[in-house]
Amino acid sequence: MQWRLLIAVLCVLLVACNGTPPAPVTSLPPPQVSPTIAQITPSLTASPVLLPTSTDEPMVLPPPYTGPLDLVVLEDPLQLCEISSPFALPAQGVLQLAFIPNRRCTDINSDLDLFEVNDRLYAAQRNARGFRLVEVTNPAQPAELGVWQLKPRAGTGHIVAFRQYDRWYLALPLESPSPYSAFPCGLVIIEVTQPQAPVLQGRYDGTTVDSNLPWCNVHSVEIDTDADGNATFLLALTPNTADVRVLDIRNLDDIREVNAYHLHAHPHGGHGSWAHRATIVGDRIYIAYWGGGVVIVDKDGLETGATSDAVALTPPGSIDPSDFVAHDTRPTVDGNFLFVSDMDRLSDGIRLFDIRNVAQPREIWASDFSDTDTAHHTLQVQGDLLFVPWFHEGLRIFRYDLSDPDHPMIEQVAFQAVREPPHDRYGGVSELKVHPCQIEEKAKTCIYASDERLGLMILALDDD
Repeated sequence: MQWRLLIAVLCVLLVACNGTPPAPVTSLPPPQVSPTIAQITPSLTASPVLLPTSTDEPMVLPPPYTGPLDLVVLEDPLQLCEISSPFALPAQGVLQLAFIPNRRCTDINSDLDLFEVNDRLYAAQRNARGFRLVEVTNPAQPAELGVWQLKPRAGTGHIVAFRQYDRWYLALPLESPSPYSAFPCGLVIIEVTQPQAPVLQGRYDGTTVDSNLPWCNVHSVEIDTDADGNATFLLALTPNTADVRVLDIRNLDDIREVNAYHLHAHPHGGHGSWAHRATIVGDRIYIAYWGGGVVIVDKDGLETGATSDAVALTPPGSIDPSDFVAHDTRPTVDGNFLFVSDMDRLSDGIRLFDIRNVAQPREIWASDFSDTDTAHHTLQVQGDLLFVPWFHEGLRIFRYDLSDPDHPMIEQVAFQAVREPPHDRYGGVSELKVHPCQIEEKAKTCIYASDERLGLMILALDDD
């Protein structure tokens, strides 16, 4: 009798955190109750496992957006915006290849991604209206293909390119003010196999993918691929539910939610815990959970229906510096160390953790920048280099040496400024991507940087 009462109490607590119990996945066996990391690792019992609290009210979500959504070509403005190139500003260690300004001075750019069709490379740059496509096969001579807009206007700033066999797509997460009456929310997929003529594949939310919750707002997404590079699963980070929703996209005509990850670190929302960005590297998923720190989970377990507790590789709160909001996170190439960033902090907004023992992460380095008065955004890692878009100040590139983890060596080796000080409140480089390229028949690393107010910058590391 007592064990039945205990099960009933646990069920009530779970519903209080997630709203409704997860829908069963018919193709998978029932989830088994797994011990927590603290239970199987006695030395970690000092770090309490955060469980659902009975003080949370059941989750009530507004109905998702049901109105129309179209993809249209954005016509050229009557008068093009006059924007000066940032290449006249200070720079070090980079080759300045090309700058494509915004067409309209009112455009607000955000993220970007790269994709390759028939040996030709393209950059997809997100803006407040939709996105633009630029061919960058020759990074020194880029060619804009066009700008496309979602109607009604849909908000958020993330964009991810992915491939399935010989076809290419863009995933655009959408956020809308509740109750989603006028602006679309959810996830949009657009085919760009013919980059000159993108095609809207569809808009998706919790009601269209057989989810147990009618989620709609999506802040960012991450794509998993098979060994051949074909997209298999999409992670949708839903701020209204503080979840990572796992969608099976192997058949784009029948997208289905197969699992969800939820960190029981309360409160949710604001500077509480909610999944902001996810990074997939190897067999792990690194989730920047805002006020909940960073959590590392087992990718295969999450994609095959295992419970949140079963897939967690790090104890809650083990990668969570004091007064730190985890905005983005990137592991080193060997997976032994993890960079974490807080976009609202200045001098100490980047931290480095030793995760060789993933169950016991430890912080080994904190940035101490005295030469900055603006924050940074996301992170990119390639080899022994860390690339950081630095908003008003442009971008910075660091080389790191972690051969002695107790004395990490991290030094700036290159930068590109985009604003003259004193800086205004707006703009700056918010996102960048790196990609191999050829410059004057020499192999280089090209950097494609999205400036919120200016446009698209293309640089290359000056190895000489």
